[in-house]
This record gives sequence, structure tokens and C-alpha cells, in this order.
Amino acid sequence: MHRAQPPRYRICGEAFGQWLKKRFMKIYLAARYTRRLELCQYWHELESMGHSVTSRWLNGSHQINSAGLPLGDEGELAVESGDHCAAHFAQEDIADVYAADLMIAFTEQPRSGHSRGGRHVELGLAIAREKPILIVGPRENVFCWLPKIRHFTDWTSCLAVLAEISTGIETSSQTQEALRLAVRKRINHERAVRTV
Repeated sequence: MHRAQPPRYRICGEAFGQWLKKRFMKIYLAARYTRRLELCQYWHELESMGHSVTSRWLNGSHQINSAGLPLGDEGELAVESGDHCAAHFAQEDIADVYAADLMIAFTEQPRSGHSRGGRHVELGLAIAREKPILIVGPRENVFCWLPKIRHFTDWTSCLAVLAEISTGIETSSQTQEALRLAVRKRINHERAVRTV
């Protein structure tokens, strides 16, 4: 009897299915801190597909001072001034990258403003640990061109590939937006049920 084989995903000549052996993964999301709320939406979409997100920085807890108090508008300045909580946040981020099966890095247009660059360090950690990496957005630097890194211009395309992995069913380009809408609808429904 012939068994149906799962779809094979290509990353620069490598079979994605061999590279990512798990259907449900622990995923680290890397991006500018200012995109935190946007990435929280993606976090919920990934969790609705069965994945877990290791990025503790998305909880917003990285915006507290060493006494554990919210930083408010001056939060970034306190971290940049060398407050000892910054080292703690860095250690958490490193542990979260190492705990992940996969990194998804959200990039910006090169030279598009001021950035402290923590996401670049996180990308370097993932590269050094030979983690599978997906880039969403423009290729910011030479490391984004490495052959083992899969590039997506937008989140919808990336999410479709992750859906294929978690379900084992290939999605066509026409169904990618429908997939994203269905995931968002499911998240909104779950939130509505929780608030009742």
C-alpha cells in the first residue's frame, strides 16, 4: 500500500521537511521592540496552529526597571544607560533563542532609522547555533542572504509555509490570504469566548 508523503519544502536546494523535522515548533520571533504589539498578533496566530513562541520580550516585561517597576516613556533610555536589568533581558533573549527550534526575524529597510540592533545579535545567535531561520521583510545585511535562510516578503507568505508544515497540506498562493483571515477569525473568536 502506498502512503501519501508529506510535502517537501525547498530552501535553496535543501528539503525544508528534512531541515525542520517537527510539525509543531518552538519559535523565536525577532524584531524591533517598537513592533512588539504587531508580533503579539503573529504569536497568537502561531499558537493557534499548535506552535509555541519562546520570545519572552513579547510579554512586555522587558520594559521594567531593576526594581520591577514599569519604565513608561523613559524605558528605552534606562535600558541604554546601563541599568543592570538590561543584562538580565539580554540573558533571557539568548536563552529564548537557544530554546527555539526556529527563528523568524522581521527585518526593516536598510538604514531606515535608528535601531539598537538587538535583533541582529539574535539573528547571529541563531546562525551560530545553526537554527532554521525565516526572514520576513527586506534583506537588511549580507547574513540575510545565507543559503539556509528562507526569505519572505510578507507575513502571509511565511504563515502559509508554517501552516503547510503543521498540517502537512500544501497551500496555494491563492489560499494564503484566506488562511491568514481564518487564523485571525479563530483568534478573535477565542478572545471573545474568554471575555464572556
